[in-house]
Amino acid sequence: MHFCVILYFSCHVVLMYFSGSHPLIILYFKPRMKIHSITHTASTSTKEHKTCSSRKLHYKKTDQDPLANQREYMCALNAVKIERLLAKPFVRNVECFGDGVTRVSVWDHLIASCTYTDEIVVRSGSDVIMTGHVDGLKDIAAARNGVFIACSNRLLFYNNNIFFTNESGREKSCEEEMVEDSRMKNSYVKTAHETMTGPNMENMFCVKAKGNAGNIPATKFWTFSENLNCIFAGKDTLVCSGDGFIKTINSYGKVAATMKCNDSYRGVKQNNEIFFCRSQRNLDLIDEKSQSVIISERFGFKTNDIAFKDNVYFVTANEDSFVYLHDVRRLNVPVAKFVGHVNSVTSIDFVDNEIVTGSIDKTVRIFNSYDRLARDVYHSKRMLAVNAVSVYKKRFILSGSEDGNVRLWRLHASEKENMSRREKNALECNRMLKEKYYHVGDVRRIDRHRFLPKELKGRIRNETEHHKAVERKRNRVMEKKPE
Repeated sequence: MHFCVILYFSCHVVLMYFSGSHPLIILYFKPRMKIHSITHTASTSTKEHKTCSSRKLHYKKTDQDPLANQREYMCALNAVKIERLLAKPFVRNVECFGDGVTRVSVWDHLIASCTYTDEIVVRSGSDVIMTGHVDGLKDIAAARNGVFIACSNRLLFYNNNIFFTNESGREKSCEEEMVEDSRMKNSYVKTAHETMTGPNMENMFCVKAKGNAGNIPATKFWTFSENLNCIFAGKDTLVCSGDGFIKTINSYGKVAATMKCNDSYRGVKQNNEIFFCRSQRNLDLIDEKSQSVIISERFGFKTNDIAFKDNVYFVTANEDSFVYLHDVRRLNVPVAKFVGHVNSVTSIDFVDNEIVTGSIDKTVRIFNSYDRLARDVYHSKRMLAVNAVSVYKKRFILSGSEDGNVRLWRLHASEKENMSRREKNALECNRMLKEKYYHVGDVRRIDRHRFLPKELKGRIRNETEHHKAVERKRNRVMEKKPE
């Protein structure tokens, strides 16, 4: 069956001759112009396949291809755009208190947090295993075998066996991921200690467990002559400091060493060395074996927190809005300075080669140890000053702020869950391309761009101008200084 179709539109005439359902000849022309003919039959209508020679690269070696760099640059640019498009750093709220969060401590699966109003919540993943109120609460620390609580002049310890054993003796698994289960579950708690009596019961503080009407006394407790200021857990020991003393408690629960020290309020332990920050702007290095101060350096700013990278390098969070990287072998001069915060840095933590900081300027920033500018900035509309940050399972960040919320963030904002091997290989390829073309075109600008609140942008601008003015003044003084 043969038929003809004539179409006329916008001064164009198209004639189509059909044989069955296949066009044999297509003619189109304009008035006073030549007629163009296009022939197309069913025998020549074949779909182009990826194995066709026309789709194969003419250059087997990329160094011989003149367009290889352009292709790689476009791949890097598209990878950065997709990464910023899919970036979702915030996971969920872990805890909500009635007052500001002062401390968040993490050890493996245990998460312990406390507030200004002496409230305590201990979690295992997404499960609440203990809640309570302790008068005179100073600090809290999660350790390998339990949770330590410092209140007034007492140090309390709650063993893991109390938390994770129910009345029938069945052990409860603690390997649940926090992001996989957002429901708040009640855990089973052993209640045999409720009927304990003895002369020391009046000295024990009891806390309530979630899902249980009774109270649980401390597994162990220590009483000191002076009030405690802070506690922090090492691998096998616990270090607690008070008004004029520092004590280390071994895994057997005995006080292993006692050292004299002035008002120390934050510290960290690395091998046999203990670093302490003091309110007199001093940074002390104490040897646990000799029980003496090895190095004491005084800086022009107050140090709020400290974290070790390895046995040699450590970072400090300071009141002057900067983060400093120090070398143990020479403390007088910082190795590097990280900028970005516009107010006091209150808390700091180290994971691999990345530094996580929290500040009063309502942001959580992530720095690479080789870059002075922040790799990422996390904030939310309702988040107030950040008092505590901690890394959870090397993939997430926990932040406690003045608004009473403990928030969970991703360490890498665009990271996916349960990726296949193909996706991981593609991400690794994109990462290498981004590093190669980072300083070419718009790759760096797109990767650095962040949407910040208007108020924070203004403060950053003012802070930058202030630091530039200080630098210019210092240069003028150095130029006028006689030789």
